[in-house]
Amino acid sequence: MDIQIFTAEEMAERFEDLVVAEGESAEVDTSAREADLGKLNKAELVAHIISLEAKGKRTGTTVKDSARAMLTDEACLAVNYETIAEACRILIPGAKTSSKSIASYVSKKREDWGLPVRYMIRTPKAKVEVAETEAPETTEE
Repeated sequence: MDIQIFTAEEMAERFEDLVVAEGESAEVDTSAREADLGKLNKAELVAHIISLEAKGKRTGTTVKDSARAMLTDEACLAVNYETIAEACRILIPGAKTSSKSIASYVSKKREDWGLPVRYMIRTPKAKVEVAETEAPETTEE
């Protein structure tokens, strides 16, 4: 397994094919959905269509789609949540996501999405050397 630490820009470039432009539709395997809908009678189908139209048609790629792709990519297991959130903001202009929302997806969708265990990479903090300064001389009068 080849694990790398990507920057947000590198992540956005890696997943740019995921983005579906507004108005375009993503290719989705609908065979299971067709089987489910095939079991419905005409009245149930009409009700289903009306409910979908009332909700509005989803166009474009969501932050959830982007986050899922990044979180399930085994090459990106060492990338932290802030970098994933930043990559989502690059891929989807106007997206308002943070490391907390990415962590929430991981917490709530770990089993559903089959998320692998992530690596925590700790970078050593730079040592700050404090130069000893002499106290200013005071004069007694």
